[in-house]
Amino acid sequence: MKTTIFYFSATGNSLDVARTLAAELGECELLPLRYRQTAAILSERVGFVFPTHYFGIPPLAEATINKLNMDLTRYAFAVVTSGSSRYFSGALQ
Repeated sequence: MKTTIFYFSATGNSLDVARTLAAELGECELLPLRYRQTAAILSERVGFVFPTHYFGIPPLAEATINKLNMDLTRYAFAVVTSGSSRYFSGALQ
């Protein structure tokens, strides 16, 4: 099953986690979350990776996710990062 993983990363930690997930899942497309993004998602499985922002979702990520058309999506997941991604990378081994 193809997976699309959207990521929002300012320092690179969430991007590192998204890349690690993509490598583990296989057959993944990594896409950055962009504010004006409104296209329909054609993947059955969609993931979102972003950092915690004052104990919540970063406003840009939330606004973008709310605009996406996920009618064809059967499974969605989110990974929220906090701090260094090196702990995450080691947990998968």
